[in-house]
Amino acid sequence: MRASRPQLDALLDYAREGDVIVVWDLSRLGRSIRQLVVLADDLRLRGVHLRSLSQGVDTSAPHGGLLLGLFAALAEMEREVLVQRTLDGLAAARARGRVGGRPPAVQGERLDAARSMHAAGTPKAAIARALGVSRTTVQRVLTPGADTATAGAR
Repeated sequence: MRASRPQLDALLDYAREGDVIVVWDLSRLGRSIRQLVVLADDLRLRGVHLRSLSQGVDTSAPHGGLLLGLFAALAEMEREVLVQRTLDGLAAARARGRVGGRPPAVQGERLDAARSMHAAGTPKAAIARALGVSRTTVQRVLTPGADTATAGAR
């Protein structure tokens, strides 16, 4: 979710083809490299140039486009590294026996009680009320072959 930046939004709405947006530092335009690259590309498509005083980037010159291209490549690499680290962390957690997500809504004694009530002919809606769960959850845990380890966590 993007935080509101009304002054930047007003500037971007006002900018027309041939205009040059001058900033002290590119970090003032985007909160991440990826966001900055998307904004710079949008400006390029609209014919609006971008100039940063501290980094020496000027998209009206050939080297400015090159620098923004390098930023785009770095942003993509940053994203790929983040995704890979996340996947590696999840795999390491699974190897330690940790499973993500919500814990099962009905397990242990409550699951045994649900099965006993069902075997005694208690309607599923009544079982759900007694356990404080939805009827769908009761249906899921009482279905033969259902994975009770994840029942109620889907």
